[in-house]
Amino acid sequence: MAMEQKEFEELAINLKERMRAGDVEAMRLLGDLYYQGPSGDDKNVRDALPYWQRAVDNGDFSVANKVAVAYNNGWGCTKNEKEAYRYFKMNADRGDRDALYMLGDAYEYGKMGCPEDELTAIKYLEQAAVKGHAEAMWHAGL
Repeated sequence: MAMEQKEFEELAINLKERMRAGDVEAMRLLGDLYYQGPSGDDKNVRDALPYWQRAVDNGDFSVANKVAVAYNNGWGCTKNEKEAYRYFKMNADRGDRDALYMLGDAYEYGKMGCPEDELTAIKYLEQAAVKGHAEAMWHAGL
């Protein structure tokens, strides 16, 4: 959704005030706002990432996979597979099917600093499949 620059800036100021007051949702929303930009379709990861990280650090794990993907691909930041793994693991430990799949894939192919480990890959992929992840279900033959 496109918005005028003034409206964008006012919303950012409001969210920053809420963030300073400890509002974790505002941290996530500010990241989303900067990601989308005034056009609504900017995909500005560099400006969004610090706010998403702050939200995760304060208990909002809904954006942990976004942070992980950014680090894994070097989008808006220096590529850092160790950080990508850490954020995916955070969400996998909470049962997030996408994070479980990404860890299964990492262990299957030796990505994100993981050793190739078929048993660990199967463990994560099966958990993702049980939670309805389509690609994991395909891997598992379901």
